[in-house]
Amino acid sequence: ELGFLPVAAWCRASTQPRGHLMKALTSLAAALALALPAMTVQANDIAGIKLGMSLAEAKSSLASSVGGLKIGNFVDGKIETGIYGEKGKKMLNEGEGVIAYKGDADGIWVVGRYQYIPVNQRFTIQTLVESLRKKFGKESSAEIPNGKEYGQWGNMIWIYGDNEKLLFQKIGQGSLICHTYNPGGLETPSGFVVDIPRVIPSDCNKTYNASWFVDENGLVKNLSVNIIDYSLIRKAIERREAQEKAEKEQKVRNQSGVKPSL
Repeated sequence: ELGFLPVAAWCRASTQPRGHLMKALTSLAAALALALPAMTVQANDIAGIKLGMSLAEAKSSLASSVGGLKIGNFVDGKIETGIYGEKGKKMLNEGEGVIAYKGDADGIWVVGRYQYIPVNQRFTIQTLVESLRKKFGKESSAEIPNGKEYGQWGNMIWIYGDNEKLLFQKIGQGSLICHTYNPGGLETPSGFVVDIPRVIPSDCNKTYNASWFVDENGLVKNLSVNIIDYSLIRKAIERREAQEKAEKEQKVRNQSGVKPSL
């Protein structure tokens, strides 16, 4: 936690020569830098899959990070666009599913993992929150239930802007940061789903989102974690639009000598 320099230490520093004062201030700045929570991206992976990975890298990393998954791929026409790993069936409230989507981006820009937690492996909300903060750092916003009622839902979100800086969003206050629209997503054969944003926001670069439900004992019974890198897909969109513009201009040039018959 953030500690404060005792008043006596300030007094001692202020009565010392200038060189000693600057040294004291430098030491204080270093201490504060160590004590303050990180405000930049700390982790960018789920189940071993990192944002920006190729599909081949993601398959290999998933297989080595999470055991017992059946791994497959998503194909659009003849082009592989994403991968998945799954075990059990979501409709039966069992198992887990992992999905990574690349589309036409240069690397994977959406990763999601859904887990149904077996009864003897469930954990408290506080343990989950501490684990998430250890992995991803301080969140942008959160709705954390007390765990005293069956079926309570919790959520934490991390939003990053330019230079990987954390953006803060208070629930219910002002317009939403990084607002998007997800009309549908990818679904594995066993029913695990990850939403793929169809509207790409311009006011953020990355989002991490964790949500969960608790059982009758206040323990986490299922957990969903998603990470998205909008900057990757924005680059792909810009590249595609530039190519379409160039092709259109070329068609116009090709027809520049054609004249109407009047």
